[in-house]
Amino acid sequence: NLDKPVMVQYGLYLKDVVQGDLGESFKKSGITVNSMIARLAPATMRLGLVALAMSLFFGITLGIIGALTKKQWIKSTIVVFATVGVSVPGFLLALFLIYFFSVYLGWLPTMGLTTWRHYIMPALALSFYPIAFISRMTKSILNESLRQDYITMARSKGLSRVTVILKHALKNA
Repeated sequence: NLDKPVMVQYGLYLKDVVQGDLGESFKKSGITVNSMIARLAPATMRLGLVALAMSLFFGITLGIIGALTKKQWIKSTIVVFATVGVSVPGFLLALFLIYFFSVYLGWLPTMGLTTWRHYIMPALALSFYPIAFISRMTKSILNESLRQDYITMARSKGLSRVTVILKHALKNA
């Protein structure tokens, strides 16, 4: 339908998309876009799940450490990390990771998704912003939660600091 006007082409394309047909690839003739997506979707989902797990684990951990530590240099480091994390674009971080860990140090492979080592850099690049965001949110919400009356009551009952934080403050935060 490339011989038709652009608006007609767009209308035909939308009709096909609604029916679930994304068309044929321009780069690889004879291969449909649907088959390309179906072939690559499992790897994308695995990478997304690894990035999500990293985001939650490291974000919540850094937020808890930032809220509970008394050492100012640790708090400052976490604040700087969170600020840089929400400021640096993912593609720039990915380029830096490739250069540093693959080219300069030679520790990680630059492409492919066959082993767990292949997932480290792309998952870290994808999860850097969410880690920073989650750590900032966890820190501020946990600080707010630790000032509540039920936390004072739990401490006055003689509960350990770990129990108060994990079972009461973090649960509600």
